[in-house]
Amino acid sequence: MVMTGACGQQVLFGLQASTVAIIALGGRVPQIWMNYQRGNSGELSVATCMLNLFGNVARVYTTFVLTKDNLIMAGVALGGVLNAILLAQSLHTARKVIQADTGGLTSQPA
Repeated sequence: MVMTGACGQQVLFGLQASTVAIIALGGRVPQIWMNYQRGNSGELSVATCMLNLFGNVARVYTTFVLTKDNLIMAGVALGGVLNAILLAQSLHTARKVIQADTGGLTSQPA
């Protein structure tokens, strides 16, 4: 129905906007909030967060080059910001774990 043109512009716009809200508000924001409340990111992998962020950068580039659709770009950019926050939280947790393992000693350049 959407691909045949039988779907109106308003319906298509609504569907695109709802996916942005569902992915951001339904997935990333609750994770960010839970990490904030706990004070750590738990078992969230730094590598996974980094790959998610790199994927978002690639999607921003391809969206800009191929479609230039502002709604899609806003959703991808929002996802990138949320993934960057998750990466920062996981890096913070990793630093805390390293400090705990070394007894609070960190290597400082002389």
